[in-house]
Amino acid sequence: FPQEFELNLDGKNLLMYGENGSGKSSIYYALHALLQSQCKDKCSIYFSTTHPESIVNKYTNKPDAKVEIKFEGSDVVYSISQTGYNESVPQVTSPLRDLNGKCVFINHKFLFNVFSFRNSQYIDLFPVFIKDILPFTLTRDQSKYISELYDEAVAKIKRKGRGNRIDDTYIDLINKFNEETKHIIGLINQNAVSTATDIFNKNFRNIGDRKLKISLEYNDNRDDIPQPNKSYWLRLGYRYHPVEIAGRIENTKLSTGVEVLQPVITLQVEELQDDYVTYKLVPKPQTQFNEAKLTAIALSIRFALLNTVDPADGRFLALDDMLISLDMSNRMKVIDYIFKEVLPKYKLYIFTHDRLLFTSFKKRINADKLQEDWLCGGVYMHD
Repeated sequence: FPQEFELNLDGKNLLMYGENGSGKSSIYYALHALLQSQCKDKCSIYFSTTHPESIVNKYTNKPDAKVEIKFEGSDVVYSISQTGYNESVPQVTSPLRDLNGKCVFINHKFLFNVFSFRNSQYIDLFPVFIKDILPFTLTRDQSKYISELYDEAVAKIKRKGRGNRIDDTYIDLINKFNEETKHIIGLINQNAVSTATDIFNKNFRNIGDRKLKISLEYNDNRDDIPQPNKSYWLRLGYRYHPVEIAGRIENTKLSTGVEVLQPVITLQVEELQDDYVTYKLVPKPQTQFNEAKLTAIALSIRFALLNTVDPADGRFLALDDMLISLDMSNRMKVIDYIFKEVLPKYKLYIFTHDRLLFTSFKKRINADKLQEDWLCGGVYMHD
């Protein structure tokens, strides 16, 4: 957007079609960046034309790019720019902080990162969690986003005085991160209003396909060398590698001191067998399931964390081209789920470059007689 662009939603849902390069994803990422400013200050990155995470076109010659938002019933402007986050009237507690913990962003990159593993690999979802889920998830005491605990833990190991003993508060920090992440995993597996397993089997499973059990593993394993099929908590330890000595394999230290060892969240998928009672583990889902089923599994995991109990002002689910890999029958299953289960509790902001998907959503809006609740339209190149 080389000039100022204003989008007035009037409290409605948004369905936006946009050609590649027209700016529809810029709106998605503008919202994403603005809300994430409550979690970490990345404005110097977002508004740098040379940084890979920049939301500013690298060919721009305008130095004053910014994103602003206003809420109905208020004159306060919340904005981000090269100089950082700003409020036109300073607030005791910014509503954006609360909103960041209630809104959800899903795009095709999220889905790709869930199952883009080589056939020889086990699926580790921690990179997906730390990028797309934990930055939008507050701790149970509402004090911080879970990703903030992680960022603080990996920034520097805190020690007592000048000695090598680890500070107790640092140990508490790691324990709190693990406990909060374990709580989120528990919601997905068994404690949510609708678990990932329930969502998949009730909404996305094809007729005639076997039922699946979907679960994530996040356990306090203590192996010196992490095994590729096990999950691990965030932890302190030494790095090792296997070395053959006199015909035996021994674990040899690679580091001289303790380090922060990365977590691993493994995906476990079990398939119902012919006896309709027992389930058998699918060792590597990416080798046995097609892309549509893998996409459905990924969405089931993410949708399990939606708060479908209490609606909140301003809360939205933003979707950017997340269904482009699905055929029409599988798209309709997701659209049906979104309209039945998500729309009553969230505003929907849907962005797509697929004209057919845009039309499919619009037909559903018309069929449900929801035209007054939606703002529908397109942005185009040179518009």
